[in-house]
Amino acid sequence: MNKIKRLVFNVIPSKSLKCKIKYFGRRDIYKQIFIYIKSFIKYRLSERSKSKKIKTFENELSIAAIVRNEGQYIREWIEYHKLVGVEKFYIYDNESTDNLKEILNPYIKEGSVVYKYFPGKERQLHAYQDAIDKYKYKTKWLALIDIDEFIVPKKYKKITEFLKDFESYPQVLIGWVIYGSAGHIKKPDGLVIENFKYHAPDDYVTESKIIINPRMAGCALIPHWSEPLEGKAVDENKNIFKSYPYKEFYPQTKPKNKIQINHYYSKSWEGFLEKVSRGNAYSLKDPIRTKTDFDAYDRNEVFDGIMDEYIEPIKKALAKKET
Repeated sequence: MNKIKRLVFNVIPSKSLKCKIKYFGRRDIYKQIFIYIKSFIKYRLSERSKSKKIKTFENELSIAAIVRNEGQYIREWIEYHKLVGVEKFYIYDNESTDNLKEILNPYIKEGSVVYKYFPGKERQLHAYQDAIDKYKYKTKWLALIDIDEFIVPKKYKKITEFLKDFESYPQVLIGWVIYGSAGHIKKPDGLVIENFKYHAPDDYVTESKIIINPRMAGCALIPHWSEPLEGKAVDENKNIFKSYPYKEFYPQTKPKNKIQINHYYSKSWEGFLEKVSRGNAYSLKDPIRTKTDFDAYDRNEVFDGIMDEYIEPIKKALAKKET
């Protein structure tokens, strides 16, 4: 560890930021430290009391996502999340060439989507931070997920019903379930949730994504963690995490009895090649995905029809948008 990094490491109070310095190096870390410190000071001096006084919000639950060339999937993703309680979608368009804005126009007109063109490289964390800063007093909860991730409440009809028990916490970690290709080489017709119903065991690739209280979020540290200004992150059982829960370099398994994220990582082989061509909005330093990555995530051991009840309502909603 060099002298500058050691100085920052000793001064910064956040265990999560220390972990990032130690394990991930400089990748935007100093900029994120600055964002965190500025947010922390502002929060302590003025925003803490303001945030506690707010009782009503324009939206109970919103999602912020950065998107590139995923227009073929995004309407299903929106219609599904509307069914489970999401009211607003903040979509950051990272140089799409597939007429994304035109595809989203019905949702923009009805007010459920806020569209923003967001060009540049390595923009994922910047998009999340922009959403946190701009919409923290408009939405009570903000989920930070991708278009291939579906938040699934298992013991509730709505995600918002689950969140009622977490109002004193800055963020909730929700575990991934990795869905495979179901043997599809070519992209099949129909919905993602009806074509891909086989997944890996729950203890395979145990990453998580987050739903945050954006008023208590200091900075988006990695796509899986936003550094809280106050309080501690928890999972569905209220196990406390002071930093993103790595054990060595591997994420710890999260319980997924009440809620989970269906991560349709690979879909078909053809779909995976399209995913590779879109690049990585988080970091250019991450290695390019290969057939080895497809094979590693193409796990189909467990059949699961958990999404079946949403198939027909989504199809009906999509049909209405086309008339």
